[in-house]
Amino acid sequence: CLGVHSTAAWVLRPPLPAEAMEPVEPTTAMPEKSTKRRAKRADNKIDTWFKDSRVDKYFKVTERGSNFTTEFIAGCTTFLTACYIMAVNPNILSVTGLNYEGLVFATAMSSCVATLIMGLWANLPFGLWPGMGMNAYFAYTIVGFKGTLTPVKKVMFAVLIEGVVFMVMSALDVRRYVMKTFPRWLMSATMAGIGLFLAQIGLHAGNGIDLVRDHPAIYVDAFNTNIDYSARTWLGIFMFFLMAALVTLRVKGAVMIAILASTFLCWTLEAAGEKQFVYQPQCCLGSITYTSATSWYPRPGSSWIGPKEFLSQPVCGGGPEGVFEVPGSASNVEIEGNPGFFASSWSGAKVTGSFYNWTVTEADGTEHYVPGKALSYQGNGDGRNGLGNKGDCNDVCHQMFGGFGGVVPGEYGYRPCWGTIMTDTSCWTSMTPSNDNQANEHQQAAGAINLDQSLASITVIDGFGAGCTGGAGREPRTFEAPSKVAEAPYAKLAGAIVSAWPGWFGCSATNSSAELPGGLCTADGEEAGDCSCLAGNVDGGTIWAFDTSDLDMQNFGIPLLVLLYVDFLGTMGFLYAAADCSGLIDPTTGTFEGCYAAFWADAIGTFFGAILGTSSVTTYGESMAGVYEGGRTGLTALWIALFNFLSMFFAPLFGSIPTLSTGPALIMVGVFMAEGLGTIDWHDYMQAIPSVVTVLLMPATYKIEVGILAGLMTLAMIKILTLRIVFNLPRGYESMPPLIQRFLKRQSLNAYERGIIAAAEGKPSAEA
Repeated sequence: CLGVHSTAAWVLRPPLPAEAMEPVEPTTAMPEKSTKRRAKRADNKIDTWFKDSRVDKYFKVTERGSNFTTEFIAGCTTFLTACYIMAVNPNILSVTGLNYEGLVFATAMSSCVATLIMGLWANLPFGLWPGMGMNAYFAYTIVGFKGTLTPVKKVMFAVLIEGVVFMVMSALDVRRYVMKTFPRWLMSATMAGIGLFLAQIGLHAGNGIDLVRDHPAIYVDAFNTNIDYSARTWLGIFMFFLMAALVTLRVKGAVMIAILASTFLCWTLEAAGEKQFVYQPQCCLGSITYTSATSWYPRPGSSWIGPKEFLSQPVCGGGPEGVFEVPGSASNVEIEGNPGFFASSWSGAKVTGSFYNWTVTEADGTEHYVPGKALSYQGNGDGRNGLGNKGDCNDVCHQMFGGFGGVVPGEYGYRPCWGTIMTDTSCWTSMTPSNDNQANEHQQAAGAINLDQSLASITVIDGFGAGCTGGAGREPRTFEAPSKVAEAPYAKLAGAIVSAWPGWFGCSATNSSAELPGGLCTADGEEAGDCSCLAGNVDGGTIWAFDTSDLDMQNFGIPLLVLLYVDFLGTMGFLYAAADCSGLIDPTTGTFEGCYAAFWADAIGTFFGAILGTSSVTTYGESMAGVYEGGRTGLTALWIALFNFLSMFFAPLFGSIPTLSTGPALIMVGVFMAEGLGTIDWHDYMQAIPSVVTVLLMPATYKIEVGILAGLMTLAMIKILTLRIVFNLPRGYESMPPLIQRFLKRQSLNAYERGIIAAAEGKPSAEA
């Protein structure tokens, strides 16, 4: 349950006159607690031993009608329902360049600390994790890919300051006051809009099931149903159906069960060698032919109902001479004397000779003379390393020829490898049409085309070197099972921003943003010039990933203000919804027991989470699963915190869960968060119109703040143009001339506005 109660209140409205405050029957009755919770389980021996203990009295377990076993089961249920965040949050935030394993640690540890505070201080059965929607907004809208929109370390510092501001607001109890006065229906619309924003991410490629794709004319379109390149999408659709069925049956941990089922199936398909689930770059040295675009990868906008347009497929050795497949494979090996620094190695046949006069010698000594043919060979499927990227076709080629060498044909050590082209990745990856000169230059260097020739249109495969579409969050994205399940937490300090791969824009040859005196950095003891990185990966872990230099409104001020506004509404909405669904809200005060400490929990969680390297932490609606199982005290939260702590040791497991498997969870979270729309009075257009605007613009613009601001602006303009703004001004209605008062009374007013009129006319509100 994520619904919140509707009210006609306006932000910081003036108090209603006392004479209008007559007792009336509430229009929305508070649900009975019995409808929210399962009946208490019978006490067993452990429960009998626990009863009347110090822990029992501290958490008021018996007093609130619960027992030890019930609280334990409730904690397990909540964690199983929400632990998908351990995979989804790192998948989303790693887009910014933060280390994936470090993000697993930051997610688990910040959740553990915040949930401990919720349990020990607030004594509430709620779990806290990095907020869904907030993390997506942080990654996609503010920071962007590898920090190309705003440097991630500056924005993370904004999250830290946001946590400080929230703690000050919690100390002054400002957040509880605003929660009592903010329109609940607008809060419901905000939560629903964030939910649809998440659902849209789950529908697209990257962190979803690739059901919705770009379209050049109508912006979005459905995927192409041809099974040759959409098996992963069909798998994602089926797993969403499975998740929906489990949720409908109210199976405990339904979301996580479906994620694990999809994950194990992806691992199995990859191990079985199913082409669409295997990441294996294929490279070509020599002639490349681009086939006519009639049946290969669909262009953006090509769908089952759209035009059947396809990209041109690169074919190695498309000429009459053909192609020779060089036996062997490539992998990453750690460079001796440089821990953590890897380069490509080649295991297989060796190649000698000059261009188009190759001699291929296999491991058993068998020689093949292949004049005039192009060479096709496997690239490095282990991902980027210190010397190359995107399958590392060039470096693997050098290793295939025996190492780096000269440039004069016929001389010993000649390596004609600078013109290699990636022709395939096996699984489907990012592919774009391009007319740039880089491919032409490569082909000219390889001798595939003359210097005065050019390729009219080429297909760039895996342009970012990201790996399989829908693969796990690490780089490259693959569907491989983990080689190990658990390891020590990756709790390391964040280093400098380094280039994502050689040639990454804005970085010098040293690939570092750490500057030495004078603005220069060194490489092997020599000056290498300015080495500041505009964007890239954050070296090391995620702890203390801050940059306080050169802060301005663009890279710090605006992100801070937006995060404060969005997170203020988001955390307030999540916490209110959780308390409401638990039956804890007092209808007379609009708050609940433990409210003050609960706001402190997510404020400290956000502050501590920023130090560890994750986005804002908030109360999760999935906590209602545990409440339904009977969780009523902070002891439930303590069990959740324990499970969060243990999760940080399973980074290899979470790092191998494909985004294809977590995409359906994002869609389902959107469903959960949209439940609050039922509390909006759709017959009251003062609520309905701003709510639709809020919900619609968040996924449409990919900006949560646009939806919130547009909803508030729409509400304000309606009030101004209908003159109902006078009800929010002290003695505003009484000061209006009779003509304006009659105009206002003819409108469909809410209870608060009718009360104002009744007070002004000295009548009971029902008569007004």
